Amino acid sequence: MMKFEQKLSNLLDQVEKHSLSNESQKFISKDIISKFFDIGLFNVLIPSSLGFSEIQLKDYLKIVSQISSVDASTGWSYMCGTTLNGAAASFLPDNAIESVFKKDNTFHNTIIAGQTSPRATVEIINGDIHISGQFKFATGGTHANWIVCGFHHPDDNQHYLALVPSKNVELSGGWNTIGLSGTGSVDFSIDKLKVSDDFIFRHDSIKPLREKSFFSSGLVSVMLVGHVGVALGLADRAIKEIKKIIFHEKASGALIERQDFQIEFARETSRLSSLNSYFSNALDELEKSRQNDLNQLDSEDNLRLASVFVTEECAKIIRFCYDRAGTHAIHVNSILGKVFRDFHVANQHILIDITQYQKLGLKLLTK
Repeated sequence: MMKFEQKLSNLLDQVEKHSLSNESQKFISKDIISKFFDIGLFNVLIPSSLGFSEIQLKDYLKIVSQISSVDASTGWSYMCGTTLNGAAASFLPDNAIESVFKKDNTFHNTIIAGQTSPRATVEIINGDIHISGQFKFATGGTHANWIVCGFHHPDDNQHYLALVPSKNVELSGGWNTIGLSGTGSVDFSIDKLKVSDDFIFRHDSIKPLREKSFFSSGLVSVMLVGHVGVALGLADRAIKEIKKIIFHEKASGALIERQDFQIEFARETSRLSSLNSYFSNALDELEKSRQNDLNQLDSEDNLRLASVFVTEECAKIIRFCYDRAGTHAIHVNSILGKVFRDFHVANQHILIDITQYQKLGLKLLTK
């Protein structure tokens, strides 16, 4: 893991240098994607039984956080592609593994993008599944090899995911947002494409076909780790950026001289440290349940609760830094301004919406 961390550390400056160009072109630089492939970044959640180096979810959280702190668009794209790679490698049968991840019996560069919500139209024709529809938010779709789309299976009405080659998908743009502008989260469409059963798996499965898979905790749990990694990375960057301007003279005086700022900064720094510890504990509990084959429902719910809360609290840290920065944060090239915009786009995702508290709160009340 140490060698891997060093390789990633060496890349972070380059990731940040590409940040503005990512925003203007609406997707991650091919140069950065290539470098991520070189050190195997997109493979870290693929089951270790397939021959990849095993890491912990804490390691993955740190990777997403570090990348997001220098460019949230890159961190978000990386999180989505890596999670879908790991899920496909965990749940698809061997025939599909050969097609999606291997070439000449060796693993090659693969990125899966798409939309997991069950929005596809499905027809069963002569016993075969045919997928069609129009979809949004295929994060990383501009550089993906495969596209995933969600659907309800006509046979059991369960939520499934289907993988289709990117060559059979039409990308149609549509990504023009105030933040996370460089993620390439484009709209796409599929025109009645037959999909083999080998390229379909249950969205909510907790029974991976391969050992040493994080996805025995479920796809949503792993996705939430990535979401929190983005939020923590942005909050950490906001704290670092506000410290850079504390000596600048303002009409109300330099921030370093203001008692109210000193108090608030101590509070928000403590908040960030506490959030890291809280989420780390939730991951420890989930990992303990996973490794000991215990009932994971409570630890999964605890992770969901921690994910929503941590993201909500990161918003307070980022808002504090943005507000106290004054005019330093309002320019288009302001890092704090970009952090603010990126976070508030990421914060719209349904997985970490505060409405998640309702069902989790009901469970807590009825235990």
